[in-house]
Amino acid sequence: MAATIGSMPGFVTIGTVALEIPKLDASGKPTQKAPDWIVEIPDHTKGNIDGLDTYSQLFDFHYEYSRETSGHIGNETFTSAAIEHSEVALLIPTGTYTAKIRQTLNTGKVVPTITIKRLGNMTDLKKPLQIITYTDCIFARVVQDKDFFAVSFRFIKVKEENPEFKQDDEGSGGQNVCETDYAKLTVE
Repeated sequence: MAATIGSMPGFVTIGTVALEIPKLDASGKPTQKAPDWIVEIPDHTKGNIDGLDTYSQLFDFHYEYSRETSGHIGNETFTSAAIEHSEVALLIPTGTYTAKIRQTLNTGKVVPTITIKRLGNMTDLKKPLQIITYTDCIFARVVQDKDFFAVSFRFIKVKEENPEFKQDDEGSGGQNVCETDYAKLTVE
């Protein structure tokens, strides 16, 4: 789990966030057999899960989402208590794509989407339990610590989906969705 304290052993610090490095086995590989979380940065990340080969394993990530109030009761909700979202910090393995992430940061190029998925660790690892999609993203900072690469980014819009599955056939049973557009200050 991410921590928000200074540099600590077993963590990679990016900005004010410390992301936890996974436990490694004797051969230096993460002890986790299958990833619970994966991330796709189009034209950047790669992985080895069939059907999800554009996704990288996501070891840790952190963001904060809040509505701070000023106490001034005369203000409108969106002026006195605007929704705030921190940069999103990701910890991924260092790979062939890290140089491209640095290049994108250096040039200030907008990444159209960054998608984080939480996979079911049951009968089908490809079944997403949670999907978070960020739109119009800009990398803010990167930190490499040996085999681990931390990157943080800002964005304009975020959509979180939690698909619900029926028990009998495990087909789609609907979903819960929350979408926030920070450019328009709208929530759906």
